[in-house]
Amino acid sequence: GFVAGGSGFLRKTTNGGENWNVLISSGTTRELFSINFVDQTTGLICGAIGTILRTTDEGNSWQNINSGRTNTLKAMDFADGNSGVIVGDGGIILKTTNTGLNWGSVNQGTFRNIEEIEFVDNDYGYAVGDSGTVLKTTNGGINWLTLTPYTNAKLLDLEFINNYTGFIVDTNGITSKTTNGGITWSTSSLGSNWLSSICFVNDNTGYSAGIFERIQKTTNGGSTWFYVN
Repeated sequence: GFVAGGSGFLRKTTNGGENWNVLISSGTTRELFSINFVDQTTGLICGAIGTILRTTDEGNSWQNINSGRTNTLKAMDFADGNSGVIVGDGGIILKTTNTGLNWGSVNQGTFRNIEEIEFVDNDYGYAVGDSGTVLKTTNGGINWLTLTPYTNAKLLDLEFINNYTGFIVDTNGITSKTTNGGITWSTSSLGSNWLSSICFVNDNTGYSAGIFERIQKTTNGGSTWFYVN
């Protein structure tokens, strides 16, 4: 596994995360935001000022890929081994169909910053960002539909457990759930501020986390949440 961060920071673990003592040269001093490996050997990183890095040797060396952009690239995900999408500031969406060798812009109709993206399968994917922005694709990222906003908050992360049921967390500490592909949303909150990450381990059990080291958990598919001590 890998972790990346500011000033091109990149480290690797070879023992399941017990230690992160292998320092890797990323070849850049720019801030790095997201890492995604499509198989054991091929992976990509995106970051500030349009940075895209690519490896084909398990992350031992990284090649700079020209994105043709100067936007901050925040997140990426792959629908399959070849087709992937990067999102970022200014509403930018870039798409590749050859495992990250080349990237082209996708017109999706928003100029708001996009913070995170997730593909559920080869076709269905969602992205979230500033001012309640929620985008949806049903054809692997070729086209994107802007869903009707249900909040003005900044949406930071999302997790879909199937094509229609998913969760979003935001800067107001609210967890939102849809069961119809984003047409309508229900919300819940424990009063926390700034939930920045959410993950489900199965259909019923999920976790969210944010500032103040507070972790929330659900065991009933997001109907109710409670704090983990």
